[in-house]
Amino acid sequence: MTVRLLVISHRVPELPIRNGYDLHVHHVLCHLAALGVDITMVVAAGADSVPAHEAFDVVRAPAGHVSVSFYRRIGHGGFGLRHTIRRHLERAGADAVMVMSGRLACSAGGVLIPKILDAIDATHLNIQASVGMTSGLAHVKERVREFTMRRSMRLHYPSFDAVVAVTPEDARAIETVVTGLQVKDIPNGVAVEDFASRGSAARVPGRLVFTGAMDYPPNEAAAEFLTRTVLPQVREDAPHAHVHLVGRDPSSRVRSLGDLPGVTVVGEVPAMEPHLSTADVFACAMLSGTGIKNKLLEAMANGLPSVITPVASRGLAVEHGRHVLISDPEEFATTILVLLSDASLRDRLRTEGRSYVDENHSWRSVAERYLEVIADVVEGV
Repeated sequence: MTVRLLVISHRVPELPIRNGYDLHVHHVLCHLAALGVDITMVVAAGADSVPAHEAFDVVRAPAGHVSVSFYRRIGHGGFGLRHTIRRHLERAGADAVMVMSGRLACSAGGVLIPKILDAIDATHLNIQASVGMTSGLAHVKERVREFTMRRSMRLHYPSFDAVVAVTPEDARAIETVVTGLQVKDIPNGVAVEDFASRGSAARVPGRLVFTGAMDYPPNEAAAEFLTRTVLPQVREDAPHAHVHLVGRDPSSRVRSLGDLPGVTVVGEVPAMEPHLSTADVFACAMLSGTGIKNKLLEAMANGLPSVITPVASRGLAVEHGRHVLISDPEEFATTILVLLSDASLRDRLRTEGRSYVDENHSWRSVAERYLEVIADVVEGV
């Protein structure tokens, strides 16, 4: 039996994919569609997208309309997201509803058919991290956001038949806020073929690369730690070492790092693979943040040896010394120096890291686990 799934999302993912949320939504839904799920999206906002795959229909809420040829559109809807959802269910029906993001949990209020919340991560912890990085009025605003998010979680999450997060740590953090809730963990995937090294450019000795959205506070903090604290220590023994910061929307905090010796702020690029393929080491110096680090999976898929913090390893079954090197922040520079000086270790991490991603994080296997959750809630009616 084909399952008819109504998906509620912030927006239709635009191509090229520019952030982790759109990456997750795009691949989960396209692979579910490939597995035979009949998907209709209700989107809260969006913009024109570049065609890539006619996988499902899109119903647009009236505010922030989406105009897309990529995802076929079947209508508009009343006044607001909830009204649009209700109208679609009355007109076309569905076997289940899946909400993509904890921030949208309230949109499924009053829905009486089985519903799944793909919370993705423990959003309240990301906001909590921002609280510690702000002061003054901005600090007060972040405190209010954190309180509001926790309140929304307690109010809306229990109404779902299943809740999913991308790591066990995020699942447990949600359960801590919402007493009695059981959260399943399903990891993110990676399109290995998009990040595999093309072999057209040689790796540059001593080049450390860090990637991501460079206006995201945890990435800003990681970039500052890597360039201000770690790199000077590394350059004492390896003067040729240098850092490339690659990713969209570098904030003023990140742009200023380009004035430091050995630091290049590359900014947004059309494709990440060439920048991963010319690096010697991926330095995932995350000090905070939730969810699986897609940037790390992409680097490993490229065959780039990686040094990571324990925060960056959350949700991954990677082994220290086999797939990656895991280092506490205090030893991060020393660990990078070990890797830069040992070619055989780099080769081993390159091979084993790529194999790990291949075996554990294909998007098809991720979608199959989502399909199991969908089937469970539908059959449980």
